[in-house]
Amino acid sequence: MKKLLLLAAFLPLLGEAAEKEDMTFVVKDKKIVVDVDGSKTNVKVFGNDGVEQTKVSEMNFVDGQEVEQVYVGSPFLPTSNLQHIDFAPRYPTVWFGMANITGKVFGTSQLHHARFSKSFEFGVTPYYMSVPFNKQNSMGFSIAAQLVWSHLCFQKDYVVTETGGKWDFVKMDQRADGNNINYMSFRLPMMFTVDGSYDFYLGLGLSPEIRTNAWYKMKGNISADETYKLNRLGLNMSVVWGIGPLVFSGSLGLTPLFKTVNGKKAYQNSCSVGVDVLSLVKLINSGKKKNKNKIDF
Repeated sequence: MKKLLLLAAFLPLLGEAAEKEDMTFVVKDKKIVVDVDGSKTNVKVFGNDGVEQTKVSEMNFVDGQEVEQVYVGSPFLPTSNLQHIDFAPRYPTVWFGMANITGKVFGTSQLHHARFSKSFEFGVTPYYMSVPFNKQNSMGFSIAAQLVWSHLCFQKDYVVTETGGKWDFVKMDQRADGNNINYMSFRLPMMFTVDGSYDFYLGLGLSPEIRTNAWYKMKGNISADETYKLNRLGLNMSVVWGIGPLVFSGSLGLTPLFKTVNGKKAYQNSCSVGVDVLSLVKLINSGKKKNKNKIDF
């Protein structure tokens, strides 16, 4: 009788001590640790080597409310380390598109002596992050870092000159074999994105950019290989749309690329198509068994 009374007296103390300890159990080759910290319940998973596995997503349950953590990532990381959430930014990992120079913002006619037919841009998106606005993950805000190479062509019988930091086009008596400028830029698109049904998405936002100097090249009987200064900072309006991993995007220049002697400004526009590698990986993995990551107690 005394033993039973003594055990009953210690039971509350044992329960209090158990509440302060982590709960650890093993499922197959995974060690799962459940930790209760006040009103939070956290779950961690470790491999058989004792190393904590990378989280794809995590839920903390706080007083009945779900709080989802948002992660950043890069499509150039190994597939096993991809941090992918339901609301994913839809930026093309790589893209190629046609470029054009117009004389005004939202202009449709190209700048005089510019050539649209062979002007293009090529870009990559090595980094991004995103934040959903609702629990349905149907809309949110995202930001990315992009590197872009632009190749802009001019008419072959007009040579480009620079006077006082401004551009001018001078008529030549003969045609060159090539007449173009090339420059690199770093873009930081900030987009408001809406995800619709059937994996359709649409995004709109602004994209500040920082440009390098332009390398001017002319080939043929008259050759030139010079470096010209561009307006170092620029701002574009950006739009993306597409289905699944296929991404279409457009960029409209809001600030001038350079000035000509007669005062006309030039704005660069582009329209491109690319592939979102993260969405492509998700599409490939969707064929796997849905219960692969389920835990049976």
